[in-house]
Amino acid sequence: MRKRLLLIQFLVILLSCNNNKKREVPSQSIVNIEKLVLQADIYYSNNNYTKSIELFDRIISLDSTRGKIYFQRGYCNAQLLDYERSNNDYKKSVELGYRVDDSYFCLGCNYASTHNDSLALIFFSRAYSLNSKNISAKREMDRIKQRSE
Repeated sequence: MRKRLLLIQFLVILLSCNNNKKREVPSQSIVNIEKLVLQADIYYSNNNYTKSIELFDRIISLDSTRGKIYFQRGYCNAQLLDYERSNNDYKKSVELGYRVDDSYFCLGCNYASTHNDSLALIFFSRAYSLNSKNISAKREMDRIKQRSE
């Protein structure tokens, strides 16, 4: 009986030690991610899109739940004319609930840039339906409709 009690105590101590180690890893990861985010923001603010994308990729590999990172990487990819990757990033931003109306607007811009007016119109309409103060989305919708008449 005493051996069982000692065994149970040993297991409790062992498990509590493992829990402490698990808590340290995420805390360290969060610190590393925040440093990467700060570095990425500097490159992003200075329009260094290639370097920003490299850091955004690293951040996403550590934490894929940050809508802002997808949104910003989407913008960088669009500036580098990689519309397919940009579109995927904006769609992920929408999925994560980050700046949904702006993400739809940017998707509309990307599709308009590639002369896919039907998809551009869909995304401009979504942006406008979420934010009726977005006069740019309304203007683009009207422009596409006039062109197709």
